[in-house]
Amino acid sequence: DDSGTYGNIGTYGNSGTYDDSGTYGVGGRKARSEGETESEARTRRPAGHRIQVDPSPDVPSVSGDATYVEQLIRNLVGNAAKYSPAGTTIRVVVTSDQPDEVAVRVLDEGVGLSDEDAGKLFRLFYRSPRTAKKAPGAGIGLFVTDQLARAMGGRTWAHNRPEGGSEFGFALAVHVPEGD
Repeated sequence: DDSGTYGNIGTYGNSGTYDDSGTYGVGGRKARSEGETESEARTRRPAGHRIQVDPSPDVPSVSGDATYVEQLIRNLVGNAAKYSPAGTTIRVVVTSDQPDEVAVRVLDEGVGLSDEDAGKLFRLFYRSPRTAKKAPGAGIGLFVTDQLARAMGGRTWAHNRPEGGSEFGFALAVHVPEGD
């Protein structure tokens, strides 16, 4: 759509569960080599994460760039995979709890984050001292995520989940057609 409207963000991924140790690739190699059984493939590649996508059925269209929205989701899911133990579930929840915006929440089962870090994680080159040694990185991904969301008039956030792990997310404005 030339208007810049991404459309229904809930259709980014079909609802369901994916195993990223196979075809989807967020934590493992491609499924199987020729002639290799699934059991053999699972023993040769690192354990991945289950990625569960939960879009609300009534999510309205948003205003934004499809490439930017896809990159936002990739950055947040990739970060969740990077800092969560192998074999855990990463949930992507898409809702429209507010009448004027659509929110995408990436929920992980990782170590969580400190209140101090939550306010700094979207700064360029910032890496939490608690997790910097657990995975490689330069502190650019979350900065880019924040900049892309802002470029589309949106916002980002990061905080601990009461049940453990972290929630990283972004929200974009609901698309209002001209003349409405």
